[in-house]
Amino acid sequence: MTTTTQFCRLFLCCVLLSACTHTPKSPQSKIDLPAQSIPSQSLPSQEQIQKLTHWEVRAKVTVERRGEHYSTAYLNWQQQGDAYHIDITSPFGDDHLQITSDGNNIQAISTAADGSAKRYRIEDIDTFILKLTGLKLPIQQLQYWIKGAADPKQTFTEARYDDLQHLIAIDQQDWHIQWDRFTRHAQIELPHKIKANQEKQGTLKVTVIVADWKI
Repeated sequence: MTTTTQFCRLFLCCVLLSACTHTPKSPQSKIDLPAQSIPSQSLPSQEQIQKLTHWEVRAKVTVERRGEHYSTAYLNWQQQGDAYHIDITSPFGDDHLQITSDGNNIQAISTAADGSAKRYRIEDIDTFILKLTGLKLPIQQLQYWIKGAADPKQTFTEARYDDLQHLIAIDQQDWHIQWDRFTRHAQIELPHKIKANQEKQGTLKVTVIVADWKI
């Protein structure tokens, strides 16, 4: 298996499927914040981000494992409410992964450099992730992290804000997330760079560099 194909499988599990899964709404958990921090839900920018459900992003994504570079890929992700279409390609375009969903059913097609293709119909994401990667990853959180927000259904700590009240760092679900270089898109400030580091084991780091947002 090529490194890029390994990456596509890993990224499929840890970012794309998780970010687009339709999940029932649950009561909002208590937010555990340090003293004198500003609850992110009270900030106008965070309220706008949480309501953002129709968008498109193009980005470069890198993954490191145990401090060493694991792989790189390019992402084009179109979100329309609960439905989405996602393309992931390797740096030279020889490996390609497409994921689509109507909000209920999820399908994926993986095309290798030799032209061979594999189709997946995913029923249980947690089982699919564990089978392909052997890793337990932050499935539900990444759909919020990529936009510059914490998952509102989970507690988080160590929240930090810049002078413009952007949320720039949190700890959530054993991960440390950082956001950098915000730019305005249709009156919403969105991050250009997102880093997610596994805190307890320190074995996995995902970095997203955004080329373009469309909302």
